[in-house]
Amino acid sequence: MSEDKLMEFLTKEFLKINKKIDENTKSISSLEAKFDKRFDKIESKIDNLESKNANRHLDLSKEINKIKNDLNTIEKVTVKNWTDITELG
Repeated sequence: MSEDKLMEFLTKEFLKINKKIDENTKSISSLEAKFDKRFDKIESKIDNLESKNANRHLDLSKEINKIKNDLNTIEKVTVKNWTDITELG
């Protein structure tokens, strides 16, 4: 094979490889954009969950505090009732 034909062959092969690399790069870029969109959606959902959980935590804390206060009141009333009972006897 002559040097010119070899150069021509190598040039054609190089162009084919280069074209394939370009195609692969475009495919990878497209996939990357799709993944970015999906990750953005997932991140948004996680952020929403975190804020909902934080609100739920605050609501539960308020309810627990109400229950504690109610129990304290029940204990005070019970003590008063027992005191009244002992005074009767």
